Order: sequence, then structure tokens, then C-alpha cells
Amino acid sequence: MGGFSGSANSVLIANNDAVQVSLTGTGANTTETILKIVNLPALAANSTIDIDTLFSWTSSANTKTFRIRLGGIGGAKVAEFSETTTVQRQHKTIVRNVNSTSSQKFFNNGTSVGYGPSGIAVNTSAIDTSVATTLVFTGQLDAAAAAALNVISYEGSTVKVIL
Repeated sequence: MGGFSGSANSVLIANNDAVQVSLTGTGANTTETILKIVNLPALAANSTIDIDTLFSWTSSANTKTFRIRLGGIGGAKVAEFSETTTVQRQHKTIVRNVNSTSSQKFFNNGTSVGYGPSGIAVNTSAIDTSVATTLVFTGQLDAAAAAALNVISYEGSTVKVIL
């Protein structure tokens, strides 16, 4: 007979929205800008953060960069990618605590969906998740994108925490 023989985990939906927040070029705004903040509770030594995000942007030759950071604006980049002439991306990021509340592993943070083989080593970070922390979703325009008044948008996300 088969059956469940492990401990039960709780799943918390920390965020589930489809509220667009945009950054529009003004000619000079080229700094990394927070588009969304998600508050996370204190995590356990083997907790997982499962992040699904939708982003969009103006199609142009100019570079638009998106990031997801664990631990606030100065925290670890758990996802980062730059786009030009396409117009949208659905992104999946999974961050795992590694038998410690201050040691995380995650797939190559520049990969589109984070599934399949990669020649790049597993990414790591050392954010203290034994206390409540934040995920921030950011956007950044290069000088040409800002001058061209390009727009980048956070379109929404679902953030699940497996405690």
C-alpha cells in the first residue's frame, strides 16, 4: 500500500494580482525602479517561494531590464532579464531555502522560464528569511529607452510560499 509518509506543508498565497504598474521613460529616468512589493512572512529552513510574473514593454531596439529581488531593492537578484523588440514575458522563478533560513538556491536568473537544462551553475543567495522580508519587482530603462519614452510594465504576479 502506498500513502503519504512525510510532513504536511502549508501553502500561503502572498500575492495574486493583475494590477498593471508602469514605468514610462521621461528622458532621464534610468535607475532601477520598484514596480511592486510583496511582503513575505518568516520562512522555515526548507521553505520555497514560487513566483509567476507577467511583464510587458514597448517594442524597440532599446533595452528594458526587469528584476525580481529577494530582500528588498538591495537584495539578491533571483530573476533578471533584458528585452528589446518583443512585447511581453510570462516568467517563472522558484527560490528554495537550502536547509537554512539564510541560504537559497534558484535556477539561472536570466532564463525565460527556469525549466530544462542549463550550462550555468545553480545561483545562490544568502538572505535572512528567518524574519519577514520582501520581494520587489523592478524595471529599468537604458538611456535610449528613457529618451524614447519607452514603457515597461509589471502586469501582475502570483507568489506562493510553501512553509
